Amino acid sequence: MTDPEAIVRAWCDAISDRDKARFLELSHAAIAFYSTDGVGTGHDVVADWFDTEPMRITITSIEVDGLTVRLHQHIDWLDAQGNVADAADSAAQIEVHDDKVFSYRRIDEAEGPTGDKPVISP
Repeated sequence: MTDPEAIVRAWCDAISDRDKARFLELSHAAIAFYSTDGVGTGHDVVADWFDTEPMRITITSIEVDGLTVRLHQHIDWLDAQGNVADAADSAAQIEVHDDKVFSYRRIDEAEGPTGDKPVISP
């Protein structure tokens, strides 16, 4: 049976450990990766992102609803020497299918005045 939390944790660990082979193994072949530039799909897109965005992810909280994982994380972006060049806290929604990460998108954490749920973007 699929364990979405374990899959997402392993995927984040692969990113932090700079283990591209494991990262791609845990990424669905048809992965949808949402960014400010739009959506890209497939291993080529996430492999390029992996190569250009070295980072270390610290999961601060995780919530699972079926195959959907809501992840709060602290990200340290690394320079060429592996030192922290920038840092931020963010949240993401990750979908898991076939025991792999099927989609990844950042989510806006701001709540409206009535306590509306965060908006998924883009």
